[in-house]
Amino acid sequence: MTDRLGRREFRTLRVRRVLAALVVALGCVGAWRRAEAQSGAPVRIVTYNIAELVGSTIDLRKVFQALGEDPAPVTGVIRAPDIYIFQEVDAGTTGLIQSWLDASAPLGVQYRLATFTVNGGGAGENALFYRDDSFVEEPAAHRDITNHTGPRATDRWKLHCAEDASVTLYIYGSHFKAEEGFQFESQRASEADAVRRDADTLPAAAHIIYAGDWNVYAPSEAAFLRFFDAGSGRAVDPRFLGSFAALAHTQSPHDGSNPDLVGGGMDDRFDFQLCSEELSDGAGFEMIAESYRSFGNDGLHYNLSINAGVNHYFRPDEQWKADALALASDHLPVVVDYFTPAPRFLLEVPPLVAGLFATLRASHAQPGESVHFIYSQRGLGQTPVPQLGVTLGLRSPALAGSARADAQGSATLRGRVPVELLGGELWIQAARQGAVTDVVWRPVD
Repeated sequence: MTDRLGRREFRTLRVRRVLAALVVALGCVGAWRRAEAQSGAPVRIVTYNIAELVGSTIDLRKVFQALGEDPAPVTGVIRAPDIYIFQEVDAGTTGLIQSWLDASAPLGVQYRLATFTVNGGGAGENALFYRDDSFVEEPAAHRDITNHTGPRATDRWKLHCAEDASVTLYIYGSHFKAEEGFQFESQRASEADAVRRDADTLPAAAHIIYAGDWNVYAPSEAAFLRFFDAGSGRAVDPRFLGSFAALAHTQSPHDGSNPDLVGGGMDDRFDFQLCSEELSDGAGFEMIAESYRSFGNDGLHYNLSINAGVNHYFRPDEQWKADALALASDHLPVVVDYFTPAPRFLLEVPPLVAGLFATLRASHAQPGESVHFIYSQRGLGQTPVPQLGVTLGLRSPALAGSARADAQGSATLRGRVPVELLGGELWIQAARQGAVTDVVWRPVD
């Protein structure tokens, strides 16, 4: 599969060799086929240290908008995050943060604050917000996990999928002790040990996500290694495999203009989103390994602010997103997409090659009902369709075609991708009475 950076640069070249485009597309098809084998309802989870809101809150709101517009690698799904796990949150700001998340969400979607506790350890608290159409919290399962000697506690939350309450997820949100030196490394190791000891008490088949700002400086540090020890809660780092490569760095994107934020450029992998082996076994609730990304990191900003020069993670007309990241906080969000077995109205779009046939497939519709496949060449937007009782997430949409769902609730539309779309982009969505899918973004190679 071509990575996100290569894809961004590649599509800006309007004159391409057809053979080269086909080779690239076939590589994407291979990765897409692997993802299709794990198909299910997409879920997007973000962990983000928001620095007690001492950065620009205007730009933080822009970051929330950008996170909801980001196409996932491989699948191309664009989805407002289902779960946000924040670090450095002051108790008095949770309502304000929730209002910003609601403002960035699609129409009809709202966020709820999960159980919030004040541990008094300094540097703010952990907080989790979730989409009320995606998850439901089980408050009685919340725990404050502490080593009882350090200043900071980890929060453990338990969530159920809204469409299927039997699908559950445990999330640990942590902010480990900062700074270099033996004393601080020992503190972090103790904090990580407390988390793993608790996780190993969960059921053997539990779906677990370990997230947060761990402040570890190297993959050899004991706090990081503790997550991979044997036990039922053993962690997996499926994208970076324990590497602290530049593409995984999350601190610091800041441009140095705010003395309350840490500057110095991108040089540390402080922020993580790892999962238990149950979320990486190829079945059921599953992390999409290729989707793990340090949001906005193109791998070319080592020791630089994230908006220095051109940031190739974003399109040329989206450089404002890099500017927002540089001013909102001194960390980047870590974004990961997952598949859940929840029965949600879905759209799957394969990689598109000009002149070749492609099949669009919608699933979990009502048998026999009409499903409409709609596209835009202009991008995201809000377009009401009163006849269906929905609002599309597309600007200047056009109908590609319609199909009736079969007895299993699947509808397909097959057609040739017009040659004149070579080098362009499409945003595609399916709609039926009262429901729409997530938008899927695809370049045309």
